[in-house]
Amino acid sequence: MKNIETKWLQDFLTLAELQNFSHAAAVRNVTQPAFSRRIKSLEAELGLVLIDRSKSPIELTLCGKQFKTTAQSILHQIDEEINRLA
Repeated sequence: MKNIETKWLQDFLTLAELQNFSHAAAVRNVTQPAFSRRIKSLEAELGLVLIDRSKSPIELTLCGKQFKTTAQSILHQIDEEINRLA
C-alpha cells in the first residue's frame, strides 16, 4: 500500500489550479522548496510524473490530469465521512 499524505493531494490540486509552484506554495502557506519536495514525494510514491515542469506555466501530464480527478474524489470522500461521523 502507498503512503500518501492528504496534504500532498491538496498541494497537488492547488498547483494544478494555479499552475505555478511559488503561487501554490504561498496559498498552502509553505516555502516553495518545501512545496516542491512535497509534490516530488507524491510523484515518487505514485511512481508517476504528474507535472510537466518544462513548460511555463506548468502543465499536468496525462497521468496528472487523470490523477487530479482521483485526488479530488479522495479528499471529497474523506470530508464526507468526517461530516457523517460528526
